[in-house]
Amino acid sequence: MEEENQNSKSNRTNCSSSMSDVVLGCVMPYIHDPRDRDAVSLVCRRWYELDALTRKHITIAFCYTTSPDRLRRRFKHLESLKLKGKPRAAMFNLIPEDWGGFVTPWVNEIAESFNCLKSLHFRRMIVTDSDLEVLAKSRGRVLQTRNVIGDRGLEVLASSCRRLKRLRIELGADEQGMEDEEGCPSLQKLEMRGCCFTESALARAVMQLTSLRYLWVQGYRASSSNPGRDLSAMVRPFWNIELIPPRKVVVVNQVGEDVVVEQPAHILAYYSLAGPRTDFPNSVVPLDLVG
Repeated sequence: MEEENQNSKSNRTNCSSSMSDVVLGCVMPYIHDPRDRDAVSLVCRRWYELDALTRKHITIAFCYTTSPDRLRRRFKHLESLKLKGKPRAAMFNLIPEDWGGFVTPWVNEIAESFNCLKSLHFRRMIVTDSDLEVLAKSRGRVLQTRNVIGDRGLEVLASSCRRLKRLRIELGADEQGMEDEEGCPSLQKLEMRGCCFTESALARAVMQLTSLRYLWVQGYRASSSNPGRDLSAMVRPFWNIELIPPRKVVVVNQVGEDVVVEQPAHILAYYSLAGPRTDFPNSVVPLDLVG
């Protein structure tokens, strides 16, 4: 038994000594699957350390399973972080709004320590304007992707995040926020849900975002007299614009009853070298057919 233990220790020692740090350093950057990375980090202490030094992306499925300090101590060179807060049930209004998932302690650690971070994704977390201000002032020059909730923080983002390429807005209602987006000349992807901006406000913002390649809006205020007229200002070469007018649909609720639900208007605009598509259903109206 003692001899087996000695052999086991010898094997663990040889696993790191048989492969040089130079070779490991060349191989590690090509291992991207998080499950493979986790397996590598369990081989020996040296592989654990190399994984920590070379891992670029981390997804934390539940923000309370670890702490910002522990993340910082292990992965000092992260370039991308996805952090999830509330359980998925929050998407169906089954969890109180103030249940938890506050992003503030994570933002404070990111602002102080993660100098290599380029991409940041908060999902189902409570983000305040002060959190956005801290991020914009500390990492605004390098961060290129961010999902945010609210519109007051857009002014801070626009003034500090000149390299921002992707932005998602949920539950906003302030048209001043659309004007603030004009300060993001590199913005390529813009998604908005439940924002209730008017057609004219959307068109003005898009005209200023010359690098924009994809726009998705759910819940904007469509013109009642001539839907799509103001949006025609967004037309540009290779730019497809599709509208889904507001409509009522019948769905089955939780007790099995048929109920009528109001579906808000949608806009999908995207850059395409293939031209307008021809397979859209009757519920989708290309902008060139509006009117």
